Amino acid sequence: MEAMRIGILGCGGIAAKMAATLVAMPQTQVRLVAVASRSEEKARAFAARFGVPTAYGDYRGLYDDPEVDLIYIATPHNFHFSQTTAALRAGKHVLCEKPLAVNAAQGAQMVALAKQTGRFLLEAVWTRFQPLAKTAFDWLAAGAVGKPLSLEARFGCRSVGEPRIREPELAGGALLDLGIYTLTAASLLFGDEGRLYATHAALSDAGIDLRSESLYLYPDGKTAHLVSAVDCPMERRITVYGTDARLEISGISRWDALTLYAGDDTILRHEDAPAGISGYEYEVLSACAAIRAGKIECAELPHALSLQILRQMDELRAAWGMRYPFESELDAPV
Repeated sequence: MEAMRIGILGCGGIAAKMAATLVAMPQTQVRLVAVASRSEEKARAFAARFGVPTAYGDYRGLYDDPEVDLIYIATPHNFHFSQTTAALRAGKHVLCEKPLAVNAAQGAQMVALAKQTGRFLLEAVWTRFQPLAKTAFDWLAAGAVGKPLSLEARFGCRSVGEPRIREPELAGGALLDLGIYTLTAASLLFGDEGRLYATHAALSDAGIDLRSESLYLYPDGKTAHLVSAVDCPMERRITVYGTDARLEISGISRWDALTLYAGDDTILRHEDAPAGISGYEYEVLSACAAIRAGKIECAELPHALSLQILRQMDELRAAWGMRYPFESELDAPV
């Protein structure tokens, strides 16, 4: 089995985390062979830092490189659509950072293009691939909390000073950056039949969501309360309350530990995440396995689920009256 040859598009912080992960993985499985940036100087510095053999000062070089099988896109949200479609048209498989797109209309076009070209496409929501995600689902399915009744998920930090967070032109705000993880937690643990009951967002002067709270109701009576913020730090935790016990999950993008508590706060069960590299390796390995099997999507996160979350985020933004300036009348939330 030949190693999957991977190129990284973008040289920011998340690209560096992925690069560090790839070079720490067995080189019989994956090899980081190229990096691209709009700045040749940045690309060369990034390549030198991680021992990448090829650096491009433009994206076209990466798209056209015959030595690259899979491109990992690690740029701000607003670029995902154009860069992913360009990579797919160039015959590359794509692992695109979350969110897959800024709205469901863009996401649907990307999925359609993946099917048309026969190329693999995956949204890099690393949470869905981590071992504890399956463990938590299995605990709930086995009745660990009794009947699950309520879920709370919070993810907040003070990052509004970063351009990619504060600027509408970059699809900034809390929702696409952090809120996607609270929606993912509800999807993983409670399924996808929830209906939005109420939501509120505090918008900046520029019109991006600084903080939001949303309540979802499920046909069987369950509720999910989801909170995200970029203007204040919050605990990063998921809690599922049931008739017999509660399950607390430490972390929300990366699930670090599961703890099951009785009603008197006695610990009934605890499990830490297994030792690993960064947590990104699981999505990379799943992507590689799917590509080698001739698939264009992963079982852990099929295209339909990515589109479902995008539709939920569209619905929330429509309720808030929030639109990105580059969205057309056809693809903006209504």
